[in-house]
Amino acid sequence: MSGALPDPGTVPERAADLAARSAERAADPGAVNVLVAPVDGGFDPGSVDLVGGAYEGPNAGDLGRLAAAVAAVDGLGADDGGDGSPGAACLHHPDPDATAAGPWLVVEPLDGRLSTVHAGRGRLAVELTDPPAGVDPGLRAVRDALAEVLEAVRPDHEHYPVERDTEGVFTRGMTTLSLAGVDAGEGGTTVRFDVSTTPETRVRAVEGLVEDLACVGAVRYEPVRGVARSDPPSSLRAAAEAAAERAVGDWEYEWYPGPTAFSRLPTAAKLALGAGRPGEGAFDGADYGACRALLGETLAGYGGA
Repeated sequence: MSGALPDPGTVPERAADLAARSAERAADPGAVNVLVAPVDGGFDPGSVDLVGGAYEGPNAGDLGRLAAAVAAVDGLGADDGGDGSPGAACLHHPDPDATAAGPWLVVEPLDGRLSTVHAGRGRLAVELTDPPAGVDPGLRAVRDALAEVLEAVRPDHEHYPVERDTEGVFTRGMTTLSLAGVDAGEGGTTVRFDVSTTPETRVRAVEGLVEDLACVGAVRYEPVRGVARSDPPSSLRAAAEAAAERAVGDWEYEWYPGPTAFSRLPTAAKLALGAGRPGEGAFDGADYGACRALLGETLAGYGGA
């Protein structure tokens, strides 16, 4: 399924207008609250172009998913009143009303999948030692030490070829590290990692990945946000599963690799869904059509708690 994406410049204004028109439904426990989580940089249309029927730009996915959410919610007649009937919805934009009474659908780049668990986040700082006497303390020494640290934190699994994992299929639900930056100065070199965490993640285990390396002088791990688990109403889950089967066919649940606006919602009655992949820099008509159908059919099929 595909659809025609609207002019990028019109999307934030249409979203704000619809959010205002549907705001009264936030108090209705029979209405579904819809929030588009910005994960690719936000909703600024100035950095997105409409090229050949697709959005292109660093935040193309965020803006495209917002356009799909506006179309799906507006298609239900979200401004016709708040009677709690099946399919009633309230769009929250740009920020959610945490006091809303009903369950939540959070729109994210899940490539047609559904999610009720979002990984936590931590930070690991690795201070490299000065190179041994007689070794040039220049770029080559730092490069060799960095390569050793990166190898030590590379995910592995006794049953799966993680090195072939290009889409996170094997590493969902595992503690994984991604390089966030390298700070080099007169005080030494520090390698920084973002850590995707699970309920089993422990400080000692993360620090232990590298602390025994000869090139490492000190290690500091800092938890930032814990794992978010949700328990959406069974009827909302059933509606989303049926919608996903129609919209994308082969659907499944998956962990989202880090915290988003989903994680910050102070309720367990929430479910994440959506199209596109994080960081792609493009969102085409097929993504738009799938996201709009997935969200719209879930809303239309929801019959209350």
